[in-house]
Amino acid sequence: MVTFCPSPGVLLQSASTATTRDRTPRLHSKLDNIEWTYVGRSYGAGSSVALTQPTFFDTNASPLVQHYMYQETGYLPGITCTKNGTSAFGFELAVDNGAGGLGFYYATGSLPNEPEGVSESYPVTAFGNVSANLLGWAARSINARNTIAVASGNFNYTELNQTQCDVVFTPTIFNVSVNVTSKLISVEPVLRSTLDIEPSGNLTSNVIDSLNLLSRMSNSHYVSILGDTLSLNVQNMQQKFNASNATDEIVTSAVADSFLAIIDDVLVAYGASQIVFSEDMAPTTVVGFAEAVRIGEPAYIYAMFAVNTIIILAMIFEAIRTKIWRGLLALDYADIKSAIVSSSAGGLEIARIHSKEQDASASQTETSSCLKIGLAMSVTVPGVLAMTAVGQEEQDDKAATLLVRGPWKASGQDSVD
Repeated sequence: MVTFCPSPGVLLQSASTATTRDRTPRLHSKLDNIEWTYVGRSYGAGSSVALTQPTFFDTNASPLVQHYMYQETGYLPGITCTKNGTSAFGFELAVDNGAGGLGFYYATGSLPNEPEGVSESYPVTAFGNVSANLLGWAARSINARNTIAVASGNFNYTELNQTQCDVVFTPTIFNVSVNVTSKLISVEPVLRSTLDIEPSGNLTSNVIDSLNLLSRMSNSHYVSILGDTLSLNVQNMQQKFNASNATDEIVTSAVADSFLAIIDDVLVAYGASQIVFSEDMAPTTVVGFAEAVRIGEPAYIYAMFAVNTIIILAMIFEAIRTKIWRGLLALDYADIKSAIVSSSAGGLEIARIHSKEQDASASQTETSSCLKIGLAMSVTVPGVLAMTAVGQEEQDDKAATLLVRGPWKASGQDSVD
């Protein structure tokens, strides 16, 4: 539920879990919508999530958007806590009703940033005439200084006594990342902003005043709710550093985390109230990330891309070399004739070379002997058809003349008349 006055119980619950024991980012619900969770600190940013939505959610891309990011200008709350042994803030007994009665006390005293003559004073109650179970704090924003003072009774929560903190608000630009599917919000400070979203200081003063009022609204007769809240986070800090004792450094660090958690949540509540009740908003650029599918691992994708690129380049090279394949033989693998012709490409030249070798061999024998034995012989003669001598009875001088007459010259001998 959106409200400018968050429930004290919700704020104190947030403060008691401000420090994670295992050093992981803290997960905590958004005050106005528990379905949404902050991962780590909110820094008071991201209040518009779940209250408004980017314009692309009104388009067909809406079902595909799983994550979006935008920048928001706000305040970066920072805090420094120390032990102040001279703190003037503490408890005074006002009405003593005996050991079994109800004691009335005042949390009273001045803070370091308050002018002279100004002090804090509000009533608290507890059983008995001792302040055993009391703890309270006072917070004031005066002259641009924001100070918190913590005081405890004389028995429980004494390790928290005289803790003093100073809070600063630095104008900062934040990256807000919203996971729509998991309903997670992550906020990260980017850089210091030159723009102060509320230069009058009223916003930051109201945050400190809310922290001050929280102490006055959280009282108990048997235990201190405030004391238990801060003590639980001290235990978280001890576990985080595996410390056996709550040293001053551990206590001040834990108290600082608790107060920052409260301040962050109050800033988010104020921002949500500004959007819902005042409708005071400003446009900003949003980057959305839609759902997509990637098949395969990057290494295999790059390897396949390289192989395919080589194949394509080879095809382009062959297309240029063969003039887009016009210079290739007309070959049809299914046609026997085409296969025979294509396989004999260059066969005529081979036959010519073989014939020359045969001619050279024939020149070493007697021409008449070749005619007498009637060898079937084929000679290629330029301008004259090759003729074959067949049969012993036809091999007379005339036949021999027919075979050898012409402009043919046998290799290695003169022409025969």
